[in-house]
Amino acid sequence: MNERKVAQNYKEEGIVQFKYKKYRLAVANFSEGLKQKCPDSELNAQLHNNRAAAHCHLGNYRSAVKDCEKAIKFNPKYLKAIIRAVECTTKLKSWDEVISWCDIGLQIDAGDQKLKSTRQNAVKEKKLQERDARKKAQEEKKVQLEEVQLIQAIQNRGIKLGSKNLEGSSSIKLSDLEPCHPVAQGSCVHFGENGELLWPVMFIYPEYQETDFIQEFSENDCIADHLDVMFGPDASPAPWDSDHKYVSKNLRVFFEDKDNKLCKVDTRCSLLQVLTNPRYSVQGGTPGLIVVVEGSKFMSEFINKYK
Repeated sequence: MNERKVAQNYKEEGIVQFKYKKYRLAVANFSEGLKQKCPDSELNAQLHNNRAAAHCHLGNYRSAVKDCEKAIKFNPKYLKAIIRAVECTTKLKSWDEVISWCDIGLQIDAGDQKLKSTRQNAVKEKKLQERDARKKAQEEKKVQLEEVQLIQAIQNRGIKLGSKNLEGSSSIKLSDLEPCHPVAQGSCVHFGENGELLWPVMFIYPEYQETDFIQEFSENDCIADHLDVMFGPDASPAPWDSDHKYVSKNLRVFFEDKDNKLCKVDTRCSLLQVLTNPRYSVQGGTPGLIVVVEGSKFMSEFINKYK
């Protein structure tokens, strides 16, 4: 049996599989037909075009376009393959390719209205795509500038991150500022309306193994102001504070330094004053403050653990 006949048989079997929507089997049969390397250019063009059709139904648009390219090498005026390439490149939203394929088709049939309208739409979509790309680039540039300014602001304040002193331009990365605590995810430090830094801050209550998370704590706010909101005279007791002993005036605040020692915080201080304390370092992108009740048995036991 000669190569042409074998290739023709594979083509016919592929068409049958295609009709039954067995597109992978169709691709396999058309591929076997092409492997015969028969000298019939028209048959090879049809096999590539048919395989392109099967790939198209499978969503393999780039593979389909490649087959269309091969089909018109065997038959430069194969309009069906050209139209299929137009459809696939449209699916890919590759507008330059759509325009190019339409131009090839219009050279064969200058009056094809579908190719004309498709080309016009592709030109329009290309302009929109370019506009969106410019807009995205501008937004990315703006974000990058804000990130640089944010890093510079932290460095200028002399804030430490982890165990590193942030004094060099290369000593801090944005990834170092990304919160690690699950509750704080997505709440990275950022600028406020007046250029102040807004930090995600965690208040930790070790006596009950509880925490409070403040999403935007201004660096200019005093620690006492937030404690008054949560534990002041007008605030409802925390659900875990069954003895109602967590009252703002009775609370003492500490932080743990990089040497695992406790440092007492004057609650009249601003967050910025705490963060710029030589012993303080921001861990996991989220400043943390330990809150206990002054004079309580737990406080004594807690402090003794650090001695």
